[in-house]
Amino acid sequence: MDINAGGFPARRMPTSALRRAALPAWIQTRQARERFGVFAVLALALFAGSHASLRLAGGVLGLVALWLLLRHPRLALPGMVLMMGIVPLEFKTGTGSGINSVIAGLGILGVLFLLRMLLDGRIALQPTEANGPWMALIASGVLSLVASAALWNPWVVVKQNFVWVQLGQLSVFGLSAVAFWLLANSRYGRDELNWILRVFMVLIALKVTAWFVPGMSIISRLVNWDGPVWRIWAVALAIGFALYHEGLSNERRLCLAAVVPIVLAGPLLISQEVAWEYQAWASGWLPATIALVTILAFWLNSRLRWGVIGPYVFGAGAALLVLYKVLGITGEERFSMDTRAIAWRGLVQLLKGNWLLGLGPASYWHYWKGVFGAISYMDPRTGYLHYTYDPTVNMHNNYLDILGQMGVVGVVIVLWLFAMLFRQALRVFGAEQPGFVKAYAVACAGGLMGMAAAGMLGDWFLPFVYNIGFRGFKDSYLGWLLLGGLTLLEHSSPRPAVQAPAPLSAMARGTSTK
Repeated sequence: MDINAGGFPARRMPTSALRRAALPAWIQTRQARERFGVFAVLALALFAGSHASLRLAGGVLGLVALWLLLRHPRLALPGMVLMMGIVPLEFKTGTGSGINSVIAGLGILGVLFLLRMLLDGRIALQPTEANGPWMALIASGVLSLVASAALWNPWVVVKQNFVWVQLGQLSVFGLSAVAFWLLANSRYGRDELNWILRVFMVLIALKVTAWFVPGMSIISRLVNWDGPVWRIWAVALAIGFALYHEGLSNERRLCLAAVVPIVLAGPLLISQEVAWEYQAWASGWLPATIALVTILAFWLNSRLRWGVIGPYVFGAGAALLVLYKVLGITGEERFSMDTRAIAWRGLVQLLKGNWLLGLGPASYWHYWKGVFGAISYMDPRTGYLHYTYDPTVNMHNNYLDILGQMGVVGVVIVLWLFAMLFRQALRVFGAEQPGFVKAYAVACAGGLMGMAAAGMLGDWFLPFVYNIGFRGFKDSYLGWLLLGGLTLLEHSSPRPAVQAPAPLSAMARGTSTK
């Protein structure tokens, strides 16, 4: 303690006060700070005007997102969904799949989530049946990477960056689990889930508006979802809340119910060319329709009290949908099925001796080129036999894709994960009265069934880096994030939660938010 000339203890000035005292008085005024902010924005605009690039735009948006994250951590997940839905940025990495805002955002939030647990001195996840399968899936990918012989097999020719490609494929598995755990272990409870749902519905409204309103094509380029997962969850959430959330007004429930036909049939009304492509792309409408049938089966079962008959009704409805698609298969689709059958037969041959752990992450693509080196198929449209020495082979089936990469172990783990998540959805659904939680649980059951169906039809709930790559992850992560909401609801109370922790920026300054 310092003693002044009068013998009294000297009071130390706070650090913030010392900083203010060291600055000229004219800088400390609000007007000066506003002028400085305007000058900084103009200077940045001047620099960006002559050096415009997506990388620079991504850097600026990243700084803004980081500032918002530090100031308002409860906006992290809703803000991530918004930013990842409207920011079409991708940074090339030389691995064939660029790092986009989804990969970067989930990676940063995952690191912060781990740091938060370390600072709290408690490294633990909310207990749920899905934790085991997620950890096993990541461990299986690592084991398959170690056991893979692609790097030293003389028959397999890989690129120089193949190790980075394999790590990129592993990151798809790991970041899918991170998306699930981030919401499942949220500190902000149901409030954060509500905001995520609001943001998701706004993005859906923008996407649908761009279909029908002339001159809105810029929105289609911004809300750049090109996979089936957003359709699955748009339909599942809309019909689930319309049927089971009794706290909503009839008008809101009707609006939600109207989302279902718009999302499912909207592309048929845009143009003849779009309608034809949409009908041919079964993954665009069939998985979302299976999600719809699943939820309607739950609703009919509860209304008519069919008991054990309900699941059979669902199975019959889903079978009829698949049969309708099979009977209506076109020559173009038959050609697609024939080429996929060639790839599947080839995978069976490549897996001899490697059935347990597979060929390694992203490896079967190189195995095919190195071992087989060619592919031939008959094109029914022209009647000609096609032959190529540089085949680009993908399984177009997520389960066979995982089989090729992680073997039987990987497929069993994925099925285990789906089973545990569906079991959790059934438990939460059965334990709640009609309302928000029950509606969300049935939506998760439908969304999960839709994602499982999409994996059979050639679209990915775990994207393959040599096909749709990280670009497909912008769509697939949504399903895993929303499924994490089941664990959040199961372990949270509808009562107001305890006070949220202070923003990281306030903690760094040593100030309090009280």
